[in-house]
Formats: sequence, C-alpha cells, structure tokens
Amino acid sequence: MPQPDKRAVLQHLPKARLRELAAAFELKIAAADAKDVHVDALARSKKASHEKLLQALTDDELRALCDAHALDPAGRGHAALVDLLLGRAAPAPAAPSPAPAPAATPPALA
Repeated sequence: MPQPDKRAVLQHLPKARLRELAAAFELKIAAADAKDVHVDALARSKKASHEKLLQALTDDELRALCDAHALDPAGRGHAALVDLLLGRAAPAPAAPSPAPAPAATPPALA
C-alpha cells in the first residue's frame, strides 16, 4: 500500500486531535464545525505541510498510521516514522528466509 497523503493522515485522526492541530497551525476553525471542515482546512493549509503535520503527531499516532497503511513501524523512532510515512525510508527488510537444506549425498557406487 502506498504512503498516505496529507488528507488520508488527517482523516485517520479524531476531531478533537484535528482541533488541536488547527490551533497549533493557527487556523481559524469553529469548534462546532464538522470533522470534514477541519480535515479540509488542514489539508489546504500551506502552514501545515504534510511533513510538519506528521512531525506534530505523537509516536503512537504515527505507528497507528503505519499500521493502517500496511507499513512496518517496528523499531523506528519519531523521525524514522515520519520518513517512512513520507516514503523517504526503505521499508523494514523482510525476515531472512531459512537456509536451504543440504543436498542428499548420492549413494556410494559398489
């Protein structure tokens, strides 16, 4: 699954968190406005760029976004999670496949 765009990130968050982000980015949105209004205002904002928005999220929020978009957040810190969600980091390597069993020794010739 591809990395989430800014709008997909915003739609994943609850309205209360969107209100906090709108205030942090100095956007004027009425508290009574619907969640979609908050999403739209933040998505259109140049102050709240995709990267700045991701940087403002908690590690738990970033991990939840990774899980929702089939990205492996295991063992990554905040900056690495942001890079992963922006598509700047290589996905975690797959577990190594087991070594093949040695070939059977041919029977001795009599």
